[in-house]
Amino acid sequence: MRFTDAYSACAVCSPTRAAILTGKYPARLLLTDWLPSGRWNPKARLRSGRFVRALPLEEFTLTEALREGGYQTASIGKWHLGGEPFSSPEHHGFDVNIAGNAHGAPGSYFFPYDGDWAIPTTGLRAKWNVLPDGRAGKYLIDRLTDEAVKFIGENRGRRFFLHYPHYAVHTPLQAKPEMIAEYEKIAETDRQGKPEYAAMVESVDQSVGRVLDTLKELGLTENTVVIFTSDNGGFCNATSHGHAGRIVDAARHADAGDCRWAASSSSSRTTPGTPPPPGRNRRPSETISRIAGNVLPTLTACCGRLCVTCSGSLLSGQFRKTLSISQPSRMVVVDAYPSWIEGLRQVEHDTLYHLRCESESPHLSDVRDDPNLGLSAEVLNWIDTTLAGQV
Repeated sequence: MRFTDAYSACAVCSPTRAAILTGKYPARLLLTDWLPSGRWNPKARLRSGRFVRALPLEEFTLTEALREGGYQTASIGKWHLGGEPFSSPEHHGFDVNIAGNAHGAPGSYFFPYDGDWAIPTTGLRAKWNVLPDGRAGKYLIDRLTDEAVKFIGENRGRRFFLHYPHYAVHTPLQAKPEMIAEYEKIAETDRQGKPEYAAMVESVDQSVGRVLDTLKELGLTENTVVIFTSDNGGFCNATSHGHAGRIVDAARHADAGDCRWAASSSSSRTTPGTPPPPGRNRRPSETISRIAGNVLPTLTACCGRLCVTCSGSLLSGQFRKTLSISQPSRMVVVDAYPSWIEGLRQVEHDTLYHLRCESESPHLSDVRDDPNLGLSAEVLNWIDTTLAGQV
């Protein structure tokens, strides 16, 4: 089941994943930037607005709702919505937390995964470790996938909810040397971006494949809902779309179908990761413009529970009609992180604006007419066709 118009709740990671878990717009949560961002540039032309530094404990999350419904819950991978001892995944309904902490990236994708970050304006350093145990050189994406597969196997006989937010493909851009070598064989004129980035994307793809294969091998696909989504757009320095291409990619990648629902049932099958048959959900009856906020109300409704505080709308009517799913026993949410963007995306009639505050004075421009943005012809063409309503 493919949504042709699906967008992240925000252009950065923490707010979007908070929206996935709460069903609320970032502004309602007062969580509108990556954590713990804020007031680190004394020369900034715009003053930071007030926002919380962790997902508030009073928020009732998707995980808490499902756990009350008898689901075993796990978060494996990135958390970045607060940290110990006050706001970890365990505080928000997760029975199991593996590798989740206050930080948005690992120090390294290879064991021992140590992090060492210079805090802006203070001169102090933050040190952390994603996972304390492991073997030398073990790649983090593979390690987290091992943990996800293990959790599914251990809970095959009961209801479970697996929240699997990858750290990848967040910086540092690090991949397996043999994969990088394969992409380096591509002529530079034919590349879309950095070989390291491409190799990381392939590793995430393999990880998702292992999870889906595990569900199939254990005979769990007939009553399992799988959602694959992203918490924002592409990383600007990893592709060739230019500076403002970052914010365009956030819309373009989702619009191209990166937000997918994949599931199967006894009466209707949709193969994960493939477009639907001709005529089925090619164009939804309404534009799906906030996929992140729709996850909670949709999944809780499928389980017979009602969310009354959500900003997102229900997709379960179309979801059930297409896939004939009722009361799913298992759910897997895979969240890949492409990185954050700067600027403001605003569509007004047929214009896409970009706001830059890096110079002495803020600058607002139509992205199609600003030569300083360096957008590729492909991106400019996508903008024109999208705003014309042809996509």
